[in-house]
Amino acid sequence: MTSWPKYWPCTPRCYATSPGSEPRSPVSSWSPWETIRNASATKPAALTGTAPIPASSGKTTRHRLSHGGDRAANAAIHHVVVSRMATDQRTKDYVARRTEEGKTKKEIMRCLKRYVSREIYGQLTNPQPAPVISDLRPTRQQLGLTLQTAARHFNTWPGTLSRIERGLSRDDALAHEYRSWLAGQNPAKI
Repeated sequence: MTSWPKYWPCTPRCYATSPGSEPRSPVSSWSPWETIRNASATKPAALTGTAPIPASSGKTTRHRLSHGGDRAANAAIHHVVVSRMATDQRTKDYVARRTEEGKTKKEIMRCLKRYVSREIYGQLTNPQPAPVISDLRPTRQQLGLTLQTAARHFNTWPGTLSRIERGLSRDDALAHEYRSWLAGQNPAKI
């Protein structure tokens, strides 16, 4: 697995990954940057084929997704939505709420795709640099701590912390907790 870019144009929530695979980024498959930069805030869904199109008949009011736009970006956004529906608590709560309102899974996914495309558009037009993690490994080694000791404290695998230290994976919350824990360690106690 290659390391993440130092200037990460998307939050980790914009990515969908599966164990042992490269992250799938909607950004890498999205339309050319000039198209995105010149788009208004209402266009990101149209660019990715996630814009709602009325598909009503009779008294039923329904929408379907546009078949236009970048299909590869739409496929990547679909993977992000499926991943979030399985792992993200905020998304699970949203799905439960919309299900209680009588929406079908297909309709809920359509709404989520639109939210994700807006989130990615926001990240692309206002990119945030990735947090600095280069201090974690030297600090741990200076304190004389092993990865196993740190991993035991966080109840995670040593490889998880190692990948974060080397920039191969990104978990901002864990990196922040890890840095705070390292700052609280006294080399004399160890």
